[in-house]
Amino acid sequence: MKTDWNTKLIDNYPLAFRNNPDWTYANIECDSGWLTILERLFDSIESNLQTQKKNSAIRKKFKFEQIKEKFAGLRVYVSHADEKIYDMIVNTEHDSQLICECCSLAGTLCKRGGRFKTLCSDCRLIKEYSIEENKSDTNQ
Repeated sequence: MKTDWNTKLIDNYPLAFRNNPDWTYANIECDSGWLTILERLFDSIESNLQTQKKNSAIRKKFKFEQIKEKFAGLRVYVSHADEKIYDMIVNTEHDSQLICECCSLAGTLCKRGGRFKTLCSDCRLIKEYSIEENKSDTNQ
């Protein structure tokens, strides 16, 4: 989606993306504000794979299936991962709900029509989103 992220992932993270040889940042379906947390995730996964035995199934078969924004949060789908990698992904997905998808500043859940995004106050105004009210507080 972001063609300005034109560095090939396979060059920066050869083990993590060995089974995605044609991927570039263009294959990541979210805005560039989450690039920092994604690169932190890729660094962690790359380190984890380096500690695996060379012939281990995880090291040989690990693959990113999809990376995208969904319901105002980052979603990272993989196959052939271990529990440690899944924990890294869960933490990164959680972090994405606190960071503006557009600019990396602190963000909050915002809504425009039926579309949700995590945005900072400036990006929210520019993109004409409103802050999503917490519906669970209405019964108190």
